[in-house]
Amino acid sequence: MAFFWWILAVFYFSISTHAFRSGAYGQDMFPMVPPKKQDERTRIGGNEGTKLADFAHPLPTAVAEVLWNDKGNADLVKMFMNNTFGWQLATKNDSETVETFKYYSVQDYYYLLEYVNQKATAMIAYPEDSIPEFVQYQNSTAHSMVKDAAFAASFRDSLMNERTFNIPSTTIDNGHLHPAALGYAKWLQQTTKLGWYASQVARLPCIYGWPKLAASLQVVADSSGNTDTLFYREWIEQNNYNSSAVKLSNLLDTYYADYSGPRDDDIYKMVFRQAMSFEIAFFESAVGRKLSDTEGWGI
Repeated sequence: MAFFWWILAVFYFSISTHAFRSGAYGQDMFPMVPPKKQDERTRIGGNEGTKLADFAHPLPTAVAEVLWNDKGNADLVKMFMNNTFGWQLATKNDSETVETFKYYSVQDYYYLLEYVNQKATAMIAYPEDSIPEFVQYQNSTAHSMVKDAAFAASFRDSLMNERTFNIPSTTIDNGHLHPAALGYAKWLQQTTKLGWYASQVARLPCIYGWPKLAASLQVVADSSGNTDTLFYREWIEQNNYNSSAVKLSNLLDTYYADYSGPRDDDIYKMVFRQAMSFEIAFFESAVGRKLSDTEGWGI
């Protein structure tokens, strides 16, 4: 077992020389094997009680859609879908917004390092009651992390590509993660303490919400004729598909019965709302920023 953790440490060091993230597109979000269900049910509070479906409509309607459409979450969904960053970039041309989008994209890149950290945290949190299951989960998660790192390298290349973002490597290497994104990342790492299912719910605003936002902003940009922008090509078009959203939604539906209990639904609602708040804050933190601001956060 010590050898496994040594390998993981070497892997982590190899990717931590660069900070990176991208959003819903491209990430291998889901390890192949979910953690042990019974352990988590016992820790959170059993498998009896009110279900998320009782608040809206019964399964098999997606758990993700239940949370998204819950009246109690309407305030945050509205703020998310109408965030200032997205609407400004969808309605203005590159001369007005390209610096803001470049700034946000570099921040998004930095964020992925912390996202990979979250997966590493989840690996440590997995119960070791069954060594074969433990090893299988660690291996599948490590494989997922390797795919994330490969995608991040590709995204970094696109940031430096002269035909797209054309951002100097020195700017990327010398920048810092904004406190809004850093707080989001650290909170996501902490959700592993609430269990595997809660940590999947925490990804909904990004994985499930981004395609909805991209589709909405595409309508706005198309109607205004504002389609020849970097934001349209590299964010709206790149995120206006739902394969990852469907995959996460199906995952939540598949294991919901195994992770539902009297306290669980309240926990999942709380996690969803907090993740939405962080995602909104991350968007809004880029409003009015320029690429040069990347180096302004001494974290």
